[in-house]
Amino acid sequence: DGLHIDTRRRLRKAIVACILSTDMIQHFGLCQEFKKHPPVYDPEVETDRLLLLKVLLHAADIGNAVRPFHVNNCMSVRVHQEFH
Repeated sequence: DGLHIDTRRRLRKAIVACILSTDMIQHFGLCQEFKKHPPVYDPEVETDRLLLLKVLLHAADIGNAVRPFHVNNCMSVRVHQEFH
């Protein structure tokens, strides 16, 4: 709890936004937002950082489906063991 209350709120908001960006219902909107953004991102601009975080997490999330079957199957078994 060493974070300032405003920092905690901004961090929580960013985490929630990133998690929600993994929902496939957000896919096309997120892609459009990413395509419309200029190619240069400013690390000092919070909205730029958040957009990159959302896109990277979403890409990592959907990227599992394109792994080779043996890798994807192995990871699937591990997830099922962890949660069941």
